[in-house]
Amino acid sequence: MKKFETEVRLSREMGLMDATMIGVGAMIGAGIFVLIGIAAGRGSQFILKDFPGAFHVLIVASVEVRVKRVMESLKVNEGDARNEIARFDNGSSEFVKRYFKANIADPVNVKYDMVINTNHFNIESAASIIVDAFRLPLAK
Repeated sequence: MKKFETEVRLSREMGLMDATMIGVGAMIGAGIFVLIGIAAGRGSQFILKDFPGAFHVLIVASVEVRVKRVMESLKVNEGDARNEIARFDNGSSEFVKRYFKANIADPVNVKYDMVINTNHFNIESAASIIVDAFRLPLAK
């Protein structure tokens, strides 16, 4: 049997569109979705914690900002938006607690590389910050 010795190297590459799609999904609570080379959603920071080149970003916003965004994106009233946010947050928290024995609200122990508060940034700005940070050399 012939043995192949091939070294596979992963590169840390992410474009503005990739980061924007992550932001869009996170802001409306899209759950788990996968784009080429990018996983986002419930538990990806645990699944990929030892994956070379992984870059874990937590995107947050105040309830007021989230309500406004959900109302606009889903075309629902404030009460329905609040219910959707609560449903998503509770589901995310329970999923991480059940499968990873962790508290998703603890960004230090969950090991995010970056936390972005989108109260202060629109989607494009947040995506640009993520791309710029992703391209920086890693600490040794």
